[in-house]
Amino acid sequence: MAKFKLKEIARPAGWIALGVAVIFLLGGSRALYDDTLIDWWKPVSACALLAVISSLAMSHRWKKFTCSDFAPINFTLHAIVSFTVLIFAFFSVNYFFADDKDLHTENVTVEHRYRETRYHTKRVGRRTVGRGTPYYVYSIEVRFSNGRLKTLPVSKKRHDRLRTNTTIPLEVETGYLGIPVIKSNYYSQKKEK
Repeated sequence: MAKFKLKEIARPAGWIALGVAVIFLLGGSRALYDDTLIDWWKPVSACALLAVISSLAMSHRWKKFTCSDFAPINFTLHAIVSFTVLIFAFFSVNYFFADDKDLHTENVTVEHRYRETRYHTKRVGRRTVGRGTPYYVYSIEVRFSNGRLKTLPVSKKRHDRLRTNTTIPLEVETGYLGIPVIKSNYYSQKKEK
């Protein structure tokens, strides 16, 4: 009976855990971005710059994990991991530590409403996955009083009730980092005008 060494199991498990953590943090960042009123490229470029700078100083620490002295591999891995941690930290700190005393309602105008067709996946063969049945994702584009546009996902029922050029209320707070966040479930339960 063959015995397994702990290192033989720990290394693949570490790669899998790292991959899952990166995907989780990127998904969480994307979800928090939907409720944050900022252009996407601003935090992405700032966090990417910080990730590259930290990679220059700390990428050598990944040698044991990658089992490689090849600097570009360690540099890239550190840049990816540090970027995902930084972008998630940025959005989560701004959202979860927002000032509750600043909660106010803003009336926004529905500029555009639309639906996108997406497809479920289905297994076609043993190793093949194909396009399955279609489903729809509904969204509205709203304009704030300062001219900012934001796309918000909505349910089909809410999408069907809303019309363009109508005004709806959104509950907004100033985030911890000074960036406004939407705190209601995309708009308050007040009746639309």
